[in-house]
Amino acid sequence: MRAFRLQRWSGIGVATAALMGVTAFSALAASPPSRSDITRNNVSKQVLAFYYGWYGNPEVSKRWYHWKDVDVTGKHIAESTHYPVLGPYDSHDPKVVDRLCREASDARITGFQV
Repeated sequence: MRAFRLQRWSGIGVATAALMGVTAFSALAASPPSRSDITRNNVSKQVLAFYYGWYGNPEVSKRWYHWKDVDVTGKHIAESTHYPVLGPYDSHDPKVVDRLCREASDARITGFQV
């Protein structure tokens, strides 16, 4: 028997969460196929990352897009927790895209969600 830990999610009350747990448990309790019925043929593991293509800077896109109050000297961008390693890059700069794809490949990321 599976134990479900109930917690309050934003916008979902405990009763709803409990109902979701019961529904999920009912689905799990239905006769699952036996291991011999399941076929696995070299299923590859995919590692996906998000790529946000809306950043722009004046050098490439002729104005700032999505970056706000950029201070390159002080390495600060308003509404950004961390200053990017590449600085306030442009998502459409081919050099940036090449570098990010190379780094993603080195990290064994197999695809992007754009």
